[in-house]
Amino acid sequence: MRAKASAIDRRIGAVLEERRIARAFSPGDMARRLGVSRQQYKKYEGGTDRMSASKLQLALEALAVPTTDFFERVAAVDPASPRNAAWLRQTRDLVKAFRSIGERAIRHQCLNMLRTLARQREPGSSEKEKRG
Repeated sequence: MRAKASAIDRRIGAVLEERRIARAFSPGDMARRLGVSRQQYKKYEGGTDRMSASKLQLALEALAVPTTDFFERVAAVDPASPRNAAWLRQTRDLVKAFRSIGERAIRHQCLNMLRTLARQREPGSSEKEKRG
């Protein structure tokens, strides 16, 4: 009998989805890397099926995520949170839009703009602190 998925399985699935989207991989890409069907991989992400340790290790290697970083994020994420769901939707939209830009130079400009915006949100990077 297969073990029933638990809350931790849902958290692991949510972080796998988050990292997969950030790397611009499709569920099919991940399924091929793990040697499972796309449907099975989506069950892992959805937290409805429990992932073996060996499959999880393969997934983390494919996503280039250190195990410790992954589990720190698992501890912090709440897959049921509306904030997490909104973040995932926005990330999907951003990756989809970025991938649709054909010109490398424009993609580079977009990436630079996003990095600049992200730095402005970092502590100690406000204009007042830069002048002072």
